Amino acid sequence: MTPYRFYELIIVLLLAILTTLVFWLTDWDYRLAAIFYHPEKLGDVWPLQHHWFLKLLFDYALPFIVAIVVSALSIFLLSHIHDHSRPYRRQALYVLLVIALGPGLVVNLIVKDHWGRPRPVHRESGAGQGGNAGLP
Repeated sequence: MTPYRFYELIIVLLLAILTTLVFWLTDWDYRLAAIFYHPEKLGDVWPLQHHWFLKLLFDYALPFIVAIVVSALSIFLLSHIHDHSRPYRRQALYVLLVIALGPGLVVNLIVKDHWGRPRPVHRESGAGQGGNAGLP
């Protein structure tokens, strides 16, 4: 690893730790969400919640990810059979690992259940059914 890449990695990790600490130790994330959340507007509590492009991204995120996973898995498997796809084997494996480990393992299995904070949808201030669990 070159010194430039090492320093770049250190800076990114420090920024990630600093950002995590700010939102972990304060309630700034809820305060920021409260700026945009308007429960008095029935059916339109979040700005741009019915915008066509954002709705398209929300509705078709899963099929898009499935297409990426199927494509990367196909390339990875074909790279073991055909020589013409062998140069793309590492890239396909990288995409598969990023999708599996990032949102799959780390976020859904580790962070969400053990974070100690209710998700916004579970808070009354986020139109959920539960209480605020002692948070503002």
